[in-house]
Amino acid sequence: MVTKELYKNLEYHISSRNIKALFTGKTDHMKHYDNHIVELQNSVGLKGYESSKKIKLTNPISLKIDFSSVMNRRKSERNYSNYKISFEELSTLFYYACGYKTNDVVRKNVPSSGGFNATEVFAIVLSSYDVDKGLYYFDAKSNTLNEIILGDFKEWIKYDAYYQKEWCEASVIFVLAANLTRLSQKYFARAYRLCLLDVGHVAENLYLTCAALDLKVCEVLGYLEREIEEALGIDGINVASFSTIVIGK
Repeated sequence: MVTKELYKNLEYHISSRNIKALFTGKTDHMKHYDNHIVELQNSVGLKGYESSKKIKLTNPISLKIDFSSVMNRRKSERNYSNYKISFEELSTLFYYACGYKTNDVVRKNVPSSGGFNATEVFAIVLSSYDVDKGLYYFDAKSNTLNEIILGDFKEWIKYDAYYQKEWCEASVIFVLAANLTRLSQKYFARAYRLCLLDVGHVAENLYLTCAALDLKVCEVLGYLEREIEEALGIDGINVASFSTIVIGK
């Protein structure tokens, strides 16, 4: 039986399906390569964080573990111990999750729909040796953490954003958002589907990198979007959060 809640999901699912009319001619397909679409692909990153205090991230840690071991280690864990994450560990997480490949200014370490790189990554740093506690935006082009606001957000995590105390004992929480406005100009109603996939790719890269670094990780969707988005300065419509990844030891 289709419930009212399920119907809402099915309604979107059906309306975002491809239809034959869109694939009948090469002319329609070539619209994806119009100049303004190409310009959008090259115009990456969010505006408004450029003048913030920037922290240049270092080169990633050289990972020696073999891939099969990484896959075997990959799992979600919920118990954390206020581990002070190092600058090198943070840099490695950002690099493999959503950074640009070494000597490649176009391709990231994670796939993205149409090469748009619409997934945006923020961080809530809770416990670190080298980075002050606070909220940050990751600028992948410059490989920097851009400061939004400093402060201890543990109580906010516990009582306002998540209502679960275990998450405030983590080292860092990654907030995965997506720029729907940019992606929808090429993919229209299908953009939301693609945002979900793109965010999932980044989440999996974080899981695998945590496994390689022997860090604990858990993807958490039980949070209040409005609380998180207002704190980060995104509107939840044009740029919206889709998931959070809790990391620590």
